[in-house]
Amino acid sequence: MRKLTHRFAKPATHLFTVLFFLILSFSAFSQKKISGKVTDNKGNPVHRASVTVKGSNTGTITNEEGDYSITVPSDAKVLLFSSVDMAPIEVVLGSQTTINPSLSPSQTILGDIVVVGYGTQKRASVTGAISSVNSKTMTEVPSISVSQALQGRVAGLQVTSNGSPGTDPIVRIRGISSISFASDPLYVVDGFPTGDLATLDVRDIESVDVLKDASAAAIYGSRATNGVIIITTKKGRRDGKLKVNLDSYVGFQEVTERLSLLNTDQFKQYAIAYRGSQIPRLLPPDIDQPVYTGATQTYGQTNTDWHDAYFKTGVMTQHNIGLSGGNEVSRFYASGGFNDQQGTAPTVAYRRYNFRINSDHVISKIFTFGENLYV
Repeated sequence: MRKLTHRFAKPATHLFTVLFFLILSFSAFSQKKISGKVTDNKGNPVHRASVTVKGSNTGTITNEEGDYSITVPSDAKVLLFSSVDMAPIEVVLGSQTTINPSLSPSQTILGDIVVVGYGTQKRASVTGAISSVNSKTMTEVPSISVSQALQGRVAGLQVTSNGSPGTDPIVRIRGISSISFASDPLYVVDGFPTGDLATLDVRDIESVDVLKDASAAAIYGSRATNGVIIITTKKGRRDGKLKVNLDSYVGFQEVTERLSLLNTDQFKQYAIAYRGSQIPRLLPPDIDQPVYTGATQTYGQTNTDWHDAYFKTGVMTQHNIGLSGGNEVSRFYASGGFNDQQGTAPTVAYRRYNFRINSDHVISKIFTFGENLYV
């Protein structure tokens, strides 16, 4: 009986030992799968973001939609998310299997980005003289045209207004560069060269970059001899939100500096002092004659301040409404504007209706479709 018990106890001990090591191996090599989506602080997907287990070589990267999937050991404690120009974040792992982190731009890494020709460059990499003005600065003071909005805001840019409603001011960068040809700068709106900014609504502009030195000729050729003003209009954001913006103002303009004109008695004194005799129409019997046939006022009764009679107070009004929205696939921006500027002189006025719409749609990883229309 003792021999039988001893014979069966020995295999049981070996079996227990094997099971112990199997359980230990399973617990040591057990893993779990974690997935999710990495976005920025605006909700846009972050492409090629790094997802790694802190303190190990286990990691992966996100696809173009910001999605990722990673298999981590069960004893992993922290998951690290990072991307270029983004501040890295650490997420403590628990029982969750889905993690959707949001990365914020790194203030210590990012620099100003400038649109140059057909691409973008960091401002530190640009050797030419470039000045940038954003939409907030452009709309601080009510302006009819883009040129007026830039007046006094860019060093080296001279804007001379001729005062006529609807007429674009004279713009010079680095002064007059030609005697026989025009010295106007080259205007580029959303990548398309144009020569007239009078019809462009200031409220539709996102930013303005002014290229002021000869290095711009390396991008735009001889047309950039007088400098380049690059204008980027507003576009919808891919945040899934619909936004409506209304901008409206009413103002007045008038002639503040006027000549001090003579009245009738002062004009008589001036005539005697100047020519030694009075003006015939201010002497009887002409002084009692009407100023023209059928008029009730005579020359003697005429005492008109022609500045007050000619000049008037001009009313300026401008309204703009913008509608924008979008998601990861499509985005759009549409706006309508009305501008009416009455001059200080009779029959001098300017009225403008403008409409703008642009959109772009992601068809695939390679193709996108969009349009930019302005009326």
